Amino acid sequence: MSYVNTLKYLNSLQYFGIKFGLNNIKTLLDLLGNPHNRFKAVHIAGTNGKGSVAAFTGSIAALSGYKVGVYTSPHLIDFRERIAIKTQSMRQESKIVEKFIPKTRVISIVSDIKGAVRHMRNTFGMNHPTYFEIITALAFKYFADENIDVLICETGMGGRLDATNVCNSIISVITNVELEHTGVLGKRVTDIAYEKACIIKKNNVVISSSRKQKVLDIISNMVKEKKARLVEVNSEYKWRRTSSNINKQKFWIKGDKCSYNNLEISLLGEHQVTNAVTSVAVAENLRLFDFRVTEKAIKTGLSSTIWHGRFQVLRENPLLVCDGAHNPSSAKLLKKTISEIEYDRLIFIIGILNDKNYKGILGILLPKTSVVIFTNITSTDRALSPEILAQEAQEFSSSIIVKKGISSSLKYAFQKANRNDLICVTGSLYLVGELLEGIMDSKYIFNLTN
Repeated sequence: MSYVNTLKYLNSLQYFGIKFGLNNIKTLLDLLGNPHNRFKAVHIAGTNGKGSVAAFTGSIAALSGYKVGVYTSPHLIDFRERIAIKTQSMRQESKIVEKFIPKTRVISIVSDIKGAVRHMRNTFGMNHPTYFEIITALAFKYFADENIDVLICETGMGGRLDATNVCNSIISVITNVELEHTGVLGKRVTDIAYEKACIIKKNNVVISSSRKQKVLDIISNMVKEKKARLVEVNSEYKWRRTSSNINKQKFWIKGDKCSYNNLEISLLGEHQVTNAVTSVAVAENLRLFDFRVTEKAIKTGLSSTIWHGRFQVLRENPLLVCDGAHNPSSAKLLKKTISEIEYDRLIFIIGILNDKNYKGILGILLPKTSVVIFTNITSTDRALSPEILAQEAQEFSSSIIVKKGISSSLKYAFQKANRNDLICVTGSLYLVGELLEGIMDSKYIFNLTN
């Protein structure tokens, strides 16, 4: 089977939808030799910030000399982004080498998985595994074959019944908890907090950057039940941002047993400083499990981390940024980051999936916006019609237009924008991925360089 046909097979699995439960993934991994038991993991759950914490932590561990598997979702351009290995460069110890799973390995492992799935269905009479269950098995098998030292693993949705919750975690991370996927995870924040707290395993170290006491209470109860140890980032560390511009942020961190000055990250927004501090907490606690993590690796790992699509600056004059804000809480963070930038007019290009709280997102983003362009997302059939978004936006803005596709939307935005304006593409990582792919492939007729 070719790589293209393999991807077609994987994409066809989305027909099976989202089904929670661990029986399928446990059986599938058992048929593959239980690869997930061959490495230790840092397991990350939370409403926002999971991917950023995974990226920072993966970089720090790699620069400490370890072979690090990083499993995240969704991808922006290339499916293989989800399954990557980070290592320290042999030639330059301060440089990170990141390699996606090779196409040949995707083909061969998926072929093995298809055989296991046939056995599950024909012999055991089980339901067909979902898309996420299959790619989770693919990732764990690849990482085991590659003999990684540690896996940095982001949950897909929730935690308790998420396919990743079979991983052999030594550290559990819960970034924050807000209302999300209420039809599946529960209608209260405490319900959702419980689902995420269920990633905590016996004798884990648990690290949380949540500020909500009712969330911390749920996590604390689970910590006691599992005889784990809780690190509350907001009470055990202090930090302050000392400078910020559209290229980088500088800050310091102090804890009871640590002090880091002149830290720097290229990810923008005050929330990314919190994510960086959370990653430092993870790195320090990895030492409890015999990982040698140096202060130099922490500093260089943070400054070296690139995480596309998270308030990423693509050009200036006018300023073009993209951010995958796809729920009200991330929309608030985006709006706050925008407020720290000087600009004349704000122009949004927005596309949102149909299972997201689009009314909440629009209510946060649109007030005080000069121009709003709604567009369709072509890379998924879960996209909400831009006409529906435009109708909902009537109460927030009078300057609304619908354009077909990101290319025509960008062209219109640049026609309307002056040098000091800000154009922001947001609402979904799928839309951001289409933007970045178009820039990479030079599909757009205007120049994105200054």
